[in-house]
Parts: sequence; C-alpha cells; structure tokens
Amino acid sequence: MNAFSSPKIRSVSMPSVVEVGTLTFSGCNNLASVYMPKVRSIGLSAFSGSELTSVKLPAVETISKIQFRAFANCGLTSIKLQDLYGDVSIERTALGYKIGANGSETKINGFKIYGNPGTSVEKYARENGFEFISSKPKAERFTLKLASETMDYTGKAVKPKITVTYKGKKVAAKNYTVKYSNNKETETATIEW
Repeated sequence: MNAFSSPKIRSVSMPSVVEVGTLTFSGCNNLASVYMPKVRSIGLSAFSGSELTSVKLPAVETISKIQFRAFANCGLTSIKLQDLYGDVSIERTALGYKIGANGSETKINGFKIYGNPGTSVEKYARENGFEFISSKPKAERFTLKLASETMDYTGKAVKPKITVTYKGKKVAAKNYTVKYSNNKETETATIEW
C-alpha cells in the first residue's frame, strides 16, 4: 500500500520538488490533482493507477524527462506541456495510455496534448496519434537581441543576425520567423518576428 493512498488526499502541492521518483504516487486512487512548479524529472510509473485528473507543471522548459508509463492508467484526458522551447524526453507510453493486466497498451480515446509546435512534445503527440493543440506563449515573454543595432550603408538590404531567448534559453531558429523591411536605405529598418 502506498503512503499516499489515504482517502483524505485529493490534491498535492509540491512547490520545491524537482524530481518525482519511480512509483511515488502509483496506485493513489484518491489523488485528483498535483501541482509541481519546479519539477525536472518524472519517474517510471510515478502516477500510474492514480485517479489524477489535473496536473500543473512549470513552464516546461525546465523538464528534462517524463519516463515510461509515468501517467499511465490515471484519469488524465489531456496534459499541457506548453512554453517548452527545448527538448524533453518523453518515453514510450508515458502519456495517454491505459495498460492492461496482461501488459497490453491501449491509447486513451480523445487524449489531447497541448504544447508548442516544432518541439518533442508535438513529436510525441503525432507519433502516438494523439490530438496536438498548439499553445504558443505570448511574444512579450521572449527577448530579441540584434547582433548589431547599427549597420554600415552598403546600398544593399541588410539582415542583421538575431538571437531569440525565452527565460534565458536560446530558442531554435525553426521556432520563429523573421521579416525585414525598410532595410536597404539609410533609415531605421524594421524587423518583425
């Protein structure tokens, strides 16, 4: 019997936990919601067999791994893994699966994964046949830095190199587009991204 299977526990807040270990909440049939704002790793079958219906994770750029069957056989019908610009390792059947007594793996009908396009979150959703819902973070949460704010006039269009960061981490160029205008003459150019 798991220490957290008491009928009194419905919601757990873990404000400073960075790792949820193997089988930590497995079988907690009264656990409905969990809040983990700083978690970095979710272990093997950590929440499997719980009645979990709500998970609040951090802005997920901090998560590095969600292990095999981490959320299998629980009450989740969707999960939000948004604000992720980087890669998280999501192991096979970590999300959106029911596991039978004989080890059979069945997808949860209608399971949805919210995340950012072009990330490993989208890849997991697509490879497993789950609905992927794009949820881009607001532009003001990003920082744009130009390689140079002033450029010499050459008579040709100039396109200074830019670096986009999100919470201090560089965003891969595949996740944004850049549009230059008024960048040929000796005036202020415009960069949209």
